[in-house]
Amino acid sequence: MKVLQINTIVGAGSTGRIVEDILEMVIKHGDDGRIACAIDNSSEKLSGKIYKIGGRKNVRLSHAIASRITDRSGFYSRQATKKLIKYIEHEGFDLIHMHNLHGYYLDISLLFEKLAKMSVKVVWTFHDCWPMTGHCTYFDYIGCEKWKYQCGKCPQRKKYPKSIIVDNSRKNYVDKKQLFHLLSYIIVTPSAWLEDICRESFVSDRFVKKIPNGIDLRSFYPRDVSGLRHRYKIENKFVILAVSAGWNMRERNDRKGLADILELRKKLDNTYVIIMVGFKDEASMRGLPEGIIGVKKTRSLDELAEWYSVGDVFINPTKEEVLGMVNIEALACGTPVITYNTGGSPETVDDSCGIVLEKGNIDALRQAIIACRKENFEKEDCINRAKLFDKEKCYEEYYELYCQMLKTDI
Repeated sequence: MKVLQINTIVGAGSTGRIVEDILEMVIKHGDDGRIACAIDNSSEKLSGKIYKIGGRKNVRLSHAIASRITDRSGFYSRQATKKLIKYIEHEGFDLIHMHNLHGYYLDISLLFEKLAKMSVKVVWTFHDCWPMTGHCTYFDYIGCEKWKYQCGKCPQRKKYPKSIIVDNSRKNYVDKKQLFHLLSYIIVTPSAWLEDICRESFVSDRFVKKIPNGIDLRSFYPRDVSGLRHRYKIENKFVILAVSAGWNMRERNDRKGLADILELRKKLDNTYVIIMVGFKDEASMRGLPEGIIGVKKTRSLDELAEWYSVGDVFINPTKEEVLGMVNIEALACGTPVITYNTGGSPETVDDSCGIVLEKGNIDALRQAIIACRKENFEKEDCINRAKLFDKEKCYEEYYELYCQMLKTDI
């Protein structure tokens, strides 16, 4: 079996780690796996397994600039896509596994037209809602339902993938709907929530399978954090932890609940401390109120696991979420989770290890934290819940799907 995965990035970020883990699983079975990506942050062990799409950085930059003017993200990078197609034809892959196709690096019209003429099986993992909309990657936060019938006059035109001049959301929607029906493929979603969204969209006629994203339980497990607590002088505090790659006090993007966390801080006494991990730099932390500690984002899984282990409770007041990998990582480190009832986030917890709240109810969030302090969840229950998302188990499901597809007419 020869498998090619296509994604914006490899070796960093959530999807970048996922494609690398799936590649390792394919290789473990003795098969040939490769990854085609625009951004390569992979380790040396994957040398020879990565095909760089576009080559130079300015290729993605020109795509990004053009899409900001025309709102046609995903319909540029034609030469880079032609070269990718030639690579696919030359290597003779049995199966193509697509992930995020947005990210300013592909011409999806050319890709789908060419794949439709090849005798190759195709799997497409939806990591967000971009395949089903005329512009945005998420619509839950603003409650938009235009994706159900036809996009247009997009209320999130200036959000990623940003367009500052033209609104082409209707044309994008129509073109995607047509393109995505040119070839056969199986859709995989990480959550039941996104699976349901697919069934209400223009891809409702496609076979959809749920395979959760997995985490590495060899990296995420309870750590001794007495030194970390001493360093930050929080030995006698009840630690509330929040993790996101996008915290920024200057931009105040509230998709991950920054405003709710700031409001929550006002409702807690000084026996509590909130630690927010994931700021870009010192400048992005500027303005944090007393009682909140900002920590820069890290690519070290060991360091991240230490922070998860520091928390007495993990909060995820997210407004948009496909699954909630941070919830699972916290659980694996023995930390109970409080999350909003948003997207697939509630699917990561049950009554033994967490609490699900109405979105935006800060008073309920405060009460849930107090309840966690009075009645501690058992670490073992949290860890057992996380085991359901063991990457070894989850990504083995992909391999079984690959084998099934190659044996049948799916």
